[in-house]
Amino acid sequence: MIENIATQNTSFFDLSFVLSSRFNMQLQSERYYFNNLENDNDTYYFMDFEINYKPKIRILIFL
Repeated sequence: MIENIATQNTSFFDLSFVLSSRFNMQLQSERYYFNNLENDNDTYYFMDFEINYKPKIRILIFL
């Protein structure tokens, strides 16, 4: 009988802020845990931050 003693864990946390119809922000974070790695770095974190802005539609002229 083969028994798997490895523990792998994934966690995430996402936030989204809609401040107006033209401006919003988003934050995403993730955590990964692997106990079957041979080194001491068995936890990994990632984070993304995004801002979106939609300007008013105007005709731009470049001279």
